[in-house]
Amino acid sequence: MSENNNQSLQSLYQKGIELLRSGKTDEAGGILEHARTLFPQSADILFALGNVYRVCGNYGKAAQQFEDALKLRPDFFAARFNLGSAFRELKQYDRAAAHFKYALELKADSFEAHLSLGMVFKEQNRFAEALEELKAALSIRGNSLELFVNLAEVYIGLKNYDDALSCFYSALALSPDSPDILNGLGNTFILKKDHVRAKECYVRALEKNPGFADAHFNLGTLMREWNRLDEAIVCFKNALRFKPDSAPVFVNLGESLLAAGEIKEAEECFRKALQIDPGYCLAEDNLLLAMSYNPSYSCSQLFEEHRKRGSRRIPVQRVFTNDPNPDRRLKIGYLSPDFCKHPAASFMEPVIRNHDRDNFEVFCYSQTVNRDIKTEMFKSMVNNWREIESLDDKKTVELIISDEIDILVDCAGHMNGNRLGVFAQRAAPVQITGFGYPGTTGLYTIDYRLSDSVADPDGEEVCHTEKLIRLESGFCCYAPPENAPEITAPPAVENGYLTFGSTHTLARLNEKVIRLWADVMNAVDRSRLLIFRSTLTERSISRLKAAFDKCGVDPDRIEFQSQVPSPGHLAVYSRIDLLLDTFPWSGHTTACESLWMGVPVITLRGDRHAGRMVACVLSMAGMPEFIAESADDYVRIAGKWAADVDGLLKTRAGLRERISTSSLCDGEKFTRCLEENYRRVWMSEDRGQKSEDSKN
Repeated sequence: MSENNNQSLQSLYQKGIELLRSGKTDEAGGILEHARTLFPQSADILFALGNVYRVCGNYGKAAQQFEDALKLRPDFFAARFNLGSAFRELKQYDRAAAHFKYALELKADSFEAHLSLGMVFKEQNRFAEALEELKAALSIRGNSLELFVNLAEVYIGLKNYDDALSCFYSALALSPDSPDILNGLGNTFILKKDHVRAKECYVRALEKNPGFADAHFNLGTLMREWNRLDEAIVCFKNALRFKPDSAPVFVNLGESLLAAGEIKEAEECFRKALQIDPGYCLAEDNLLLAMSYNPSYSCSQLFEEHRKRGSRRIPVQRVFTNDPNPDRRLKIGYLSPDFCKHPAASFMEPVIRNHDRDNFEVFCYSQTVNRDIKTEMFKSMVNNWREIESLDDKKTVELIISDEIDILVDCAGHMNGNRLGVFAQRAAPVQITGFGYPGTTGLYTIDYRLSDSVADPDGEEVCHTEKLIRLESGFCCYAPPENAPEITAPPAVENGYLTFGSTHTLARLNEKVIRLWADVMNAVDRSRLLIFRSTLTERSISRLKAAFDKCGVDPDRIEFQSQVPSPGHLAVYSRIDLLLDTFPWSGHTTACESLWMGVPVITLRGDRHAGRMVACVLSMAGMPEFIAESADDYVRIAGKWAADVDGLLKTRAGLRERISTSSLCDGEKFTRCLEENYRRVWMSEDRGQKSEDSKN
C-alpha cells in the first residue's frame, strides 16, 4: 500500500472511530462502509465497522465483520473477543465460548475474556466451568463489580448460598447504593429461607429506588409466602406501576387475589397476562383455576376453555417399542409436584404403597420443590425415583422414554407445578390424569381420566377430552393424617348453639355459596359460623362480612380465625359441629379431614366432577344422608342435624372408626381396582387412542 493510501486509510479509520465514540453511529457507519469499499483488505476497518453494528444492536452483521477481519488477521485478539461477544448476544453460546477460548490462547491474562467465557458458561448452566473462569478473572482483577455479581449468580447455581452472599457483599462494598445488588442479596436470603433479612434487603433497595419494579415484585412474593395477602397485593400493584407490561407480575397479583377469594379480579389479571404473553402456561393454568371456582361458568364453557388452551400445545406423535405382551409386568410412572406435605399426597400415598410389585414396576417422577419428610417416605416406597425439577420438558420426555414407561399418570392437571408440557409431547404409550385436578386437562395426548359413576355419571354431556375410567372402588382413596388430635364432643353440647364451619380456601367462598350459607344460618336460630383460613386478612374479612350482612346475617355471628392452633390446623375441627361444603368446586381434601376429625359435612351435589367430589366421599363413607340434591335440601339437612345434637354426638364419636373401615381408606382394594384398569387399557387395541367411554 502506498504512503498516500495508508494515510487515507488511517484518516477514514480515525474519523469513523471518532464519530462512533461521539454516538454518531449512522455517520460512522457511512464513513467506514466507504472505507471498506476502498480498502477491502483492512482488518482494522472491518473491525471498526463491526463495532458500529454491535453498538446499533445488529449483532448478526457485527459478527460477519469480525469474522471477515479474522480471515485477514487470525491473531487479531480484539476482533476475536468481540466476535465471541456478538455470538453471546445472539445466544449462540457454543460459538461464543469457542471464540472466547481462542481469545485466551492469544492473551491468557485477559480479564475480559475469562469473565465473558464464565458468563457464557453461566448462561448454559455449566456452573462448575463458569466458576473456574470467573475465579481466573478474579485472580487478574479483584475489584470488579460485574465479576462479583456473576460469581454470586454462579454460586447460586451451585446452591452455595453462603459464598453467593459473600460475593454480593463484596459487590455492595464497591457500590453501596446499588438497588440491584440489594435485590440480589434479598433473593439469596430467600433461597437460604432467611425471609426476615430478605425483606430488609428489598426494603433497602426500594429506599434507594422507589420505582424498582423487581424489588416491589420480590417483596410481594415474600408477603404472599407469609400469607400477608393485602400487602402482597399492594406490592404487585406497585410493580405494575413501573412495569405495566409484565405478565409474571399480573400472574402473581392474580394468584394473590385468588387466594384472597377475589376470583373475578384474579381472572382479569390472568387474562391481562395472556394478552401480554399468549403462550404463558402459568397464566393459562391460573385462568382455568379461577374460572373453575366461578359458579357463573357452565360445564360446557369450562370445557371449551380447557380444550382451547390444550389445543395450543402441538401434540407429538410417537412410535413406541414397548413390549405389547398384555400379561407382562407393566411399568407405571407417576409424575407429580406434590410428593411432599400437600393435600394431593394423601391420595397418592395409598396407591404407591399398595402397588403389586410382582406385576407392576413403579416409577415416581418428582417435580417437588419443597422436599420434606413426606418426600422421603415416597422415595422409600419405590425403587425408581427420578428428580425432574431441573429438567425441561424435552429432557424429561427423553428420560421417561428411556425408562420404557408403559402408562404415565399425571397427578397435577392444571394445578401449580404441573408438567403438562411433558404429556403434550406423548412421553408414554398410555397417558392418564388423576389425583390432582378435578377436571379435564384439555389435552388430546392424555388418553384417560380417573373418575367414578358418582363424579361422572353415565348419560351426561361430554365435557372432557380424555376417555373416562370409572373406578368401581370410587375415584379416590384417602390416607388419613398421622398423629391427628383425638375427636372431641360437638361444641354445641357445651355452647348451647350450633357452630357451622368452613376451612376451605377462600376462592371457594363465592357469592352463591355465601347466599346458601346465609340461608342456613337464618334457618338455624342462634347458630354461628367459624371461617378458618391462614390466608384471611382485613381485606378478605371485610369483604365476607359485607356479603353475609347483605344476605341478612349479622356479621357478629361469624368468627374469623387465621391463626393456626399450636397442635396444627386439624385442631380447628374441635370447634365445629357441622362443616358446610362449597360449590361449584367442592372441598375434597377438606371433607376427608373433617370426617376424620369427627365432623360431618353437608354437600350440595353439583353438575360437574369438581362439584361432586364430596358426594363421592360421603357415598364411600356410607353417609348419603349428608348429600343435598338442591339448595332447599341443603338447608333442610343443616336444620335437621342442628336440632339433633344427640345424633351429632353419636355420629361424631364413631366417625373415625367408620371412615377408617370404609372404602374411602381401603388402599389395597382401591389399588387392585386401579391396577385392573391399568391392565385393561394396556390390553385394549386402541392403546393411546380415543374411543367410546370405558367403564370398569
